[in-house]
Amino acid sequence: MLSANEPDLSIPAAACMRERLPGLLAVVRARRRRRQAVRAALLVVAVGVAAAPWWWRPPVQAPATAPIAKLPKWTFLVDDPTVVARYEVHVTVRAEWFLADDEQLRVLLAADDRDAGFVRTGGRLLVSRDAVDPFPQPQP
Repeated sequence: MLSANEPDLSIPAAACMRERLPGLLAVVRARRRRRQAVRAALLVVAVGVAAAPWWWRPPVQAPATAPIAKLPKWTFLVDDPTVVARYEVHVTVRAEWFLADDEQLRVLLAADDRDAGFVRTGGRLLVSRDAVDPFPQPQP
């Protein structure tokens, strides 16, 4: 009699399957265990090779010189009233550097044989690259 899990086979085929199935399952399970064991061994070897530099470090030698004294984590600063005077930068601002209107800019660009490539829009002045130098040139 056939069980519900067995396909519709002839009686000799079903008997042959019942005889061979336990042996085939044992072979399949053994092969699976062998593959798992090989994978586990390869993983152990790979982790061991990757971790070997940390496991077999040479012993740390003591420094030949005395260690540097550690600085405190905080310290008090003394006020120095002359620090602003020592690091002050004096800037010269000349009136000729500022233009009153667009016509003055147009005249300066024409005097330098440059295109008047600027547009005023939305309160901003956009100047074309042809109208200005990429880097300032020293004045004689």
